[in-house]
Amino acid sequence: MLDLVKSLNLGVTFHRAFDFIYDKEMALNQLINMGFDRILTSGGEKTALEGINNIKHFVTISKNKIEIMAGSGVNPANALQLSNTGINTLHFTARKSISGKNSLNMGNEFVPDVEKIKAIISKYKSF
Repeated sequence: MLDLVKSLNLGVTFHRAFDFIYDKEMALNQLINMGFDRILTSGGEKTALEGINNIKHFVTISKNKIEIMAGSGVNPANALQLSNTGINTLHFTARKSISGKNSLNMGNEFVPDVEKIKAIISKYKSF
């Protein structure tokens, strides 16, 4: 599957399964060798802020061979702190629930949370 995606000139992210791997340094090198473009991680902790030291370590040992993307619990209050680890991308939920059910009566309907997006971008761009 990785070969197919790469043949289409698309980027490939190894999602947070990385956080459950025991030997993350070995896995990081394997993902580089396999051709992944980035790893989405919370640093092996519940939130990226809790795993911030690990994220910084991953950035250092990756030597720019793979992009490290911080995710889980990213918000305007911690975006700048996370960006100071050396990452250049953040992954965050940018939606909010609107009142009531959707038109098919199948749960809440969500819309983009424009204010959260603007707040994170303003913090992230300030470094």
